[in-house]
Amino acid sequence: MLLSLKNKYVCLNSPKTGTYYRESVLHTYYEYSFHNECKHSRERLINQWAIRHLNIPQVMEWATSKNIQIDDDLFWFTFTRNPWDRAVSFYNMYLNWNCKVGGIEHTITSEHFMKFLSQSEFKDYDAQITYIQYNDFKVDFIGKLENMCSDMSYVLDRLNLKNICHLNKSREPQPRWFKLRRYHHLIRKIWTDEIIEYIAGYDRDVIELQKYSFTP
Repeated sequence: MLLSLKNKYVCLNSPKTGTYYRESVLHTYYEYSFHNECKHSRERLINQWAIRHLNIPQVMEWATSKNIQIDDDLFWFTFTRNPWDRAVSFYNMYLNWNCKVGGIEHTITSEHFMKFLSQSEFKDYDAQITYIQYNDFKVDFIGKLENMCSDMSYVLDRLNLKNICHLNKSREPQPRWFKLRRYHHLIRKIWTDEIIEYIAGYDRDVIELQKYSFTP
């Protein structure tokens, strides 16, 4: 989450949709964020990280706990990602954080991928629709990771902020401490109908809204 009362916006960052890029582009234009909480809060680190990916109801709850008034004139926006690509990215991160480097290639199987998708490590991250609408509330703009630079340019122009998207690559590199080994090419070889359909059901609302489709 990135919140600016001065520039009148709320940016909701669903995990694995280009959060670091948006933080980089907007880094001088927000007052509240994961970074600020890490600097000033005494809460446990895990709670500070969670602030980075608050969805709509969680932002409202967080703002109430901080006595922050979110006015009706704020511009709410978020970004989505092809759910199958997003699942691959999640699984790749899980492999990096939970498996020994030397044996990861042998761990990557359809059965292991499906097991991961059905576990809390994946399901604890809410479906993308929770960053788009909540009850009768809906965000003002929904961009796509796949169109990151052009969609962020629209957001910056809409907010009358300096547009520096042309100075950044559409896929800004992660900081050194967060770099992961990439096993995407191996993961994409283990698709099964069960996995494809499971992801389709999990993120069906965003698939329908953004016209996403599965590509091997």
